[in-house]
Amino acid sequence: MSVTKKPIELSFRGESVFMTRGDISGLVDEEWFLSVIVGDDYWKEDLNRLEINEDKNTVMSIIETMRYSTLIVLKDVSIDYMIALAEKWCIPEMFIEFMKTEKETPKKENNPLDDVIFICDICKTGFKMSENKSDSCKSHQTFVSNGRYMCCGRTKDEPPCRVGYHVLCIRDKQKYYGNDEK
Repeated sequence: MSVTKKPIELSFRGESVFMTRGDISGLVDEEWFLSVIVGDDYWKEDLNRLEINEDKNTVMSIIETMRYSTLIVLKDVSIDYMIALAEKWCIPEMFIEFMKTEKETPKKENNPLDDVIFICDICKTGFKMSENKSDSCKSHQTFVSNGRYMCCGRTKDEPPCRVGYHVLCIRDKQKYYGNDEK
């Protein structure tokens, strides 16, 4: 078995993850803390465990962020701690910017009704506000005549001509937003 394929145990305060040197050093082209430590010159054949005195989920969030080139934040990870550790470990700046952007993005407070199923006032389909996106509601403006919709001339097998967010009826809007908002 090549040294690059040999599993390495990364031990984080009592929790372990097994990875190969190639998994770590191949994440990005630039050198960073773990990639230097697991480099060929440092490792001996019999060395197969590395103790890291950091939170496992934070380190794995950094590794997964580099692996997928998008911000991945695992459960119970502080974005401030993640940024500090990424800077300490000389993670490429692009990934640190992902983290800083996440920190600066205002968080929407969850509404207790986000996962309640409402009926869309336009398409009459059930939906959850937490899953409502700009292309969730698909409909036509008018009914079918001779197998074609009058609004666009499309058949029922073709995509709808109206696409947008699902819309709450007035009663559900009052329920969701409270009686003050409309």
